[in-house]
Amino acid sequence: MKKTGETYDPPYINWKSEIKWDDPTDESQRDILASMYLPEHERFYRRKEIDTRLLNYEYYYIDYKAAATKDFTQGNIAAGSLNNRPQGLKDRSVYIKKGIINIYPDTLAWVHDFTYSFNEPMTQMYFWHPAFDNYPVVGVSWVSSESILYMEISIT
Repeated sequence: MKKTGETYDPPYINWKSEIKWDDPTDESQRDILASMYLPEHERFYRRKEIDTRLLNYEYYYIDYKAAATKDFTQGNIAAGSLNNRPQGLKDRSVYIKKGIINIYPDTLAWVHDFTYSFNEPMTQMYFWHPAFDNYPVVGVSWVSSESILYMEISIT
């Protein structure tokens, strides 16, 4: 990969380049990834784990309901349908909304949804053990699943 010296704000993820996790000589990559781990005072048994609170997805959508709202309080009645939505005539960007959602699933769903069951093995293994790879996803909200699908579509 060619180094350009440019910094992106917000940082841009190049999905096509592969991260070399095992390369001990690449200190720049290690320094960048260090900010994604949990701080030392929050770690269990000093294990390096990714801070899942930082795994957020930012998406934009059009609020059709607000765009379709009719407002007859302003303007000329003879103007017809253009008079219905005077707020959109000036700047249509008022209907573009921004959403940010944490994409990491609720790993404790087995414990708090099924209180009187022994689900600690499911809590500890469900998202990490390869035996559960073909099982359904749990602990994901509707909005989170929609944003993950949109992200998958936009990557490909």
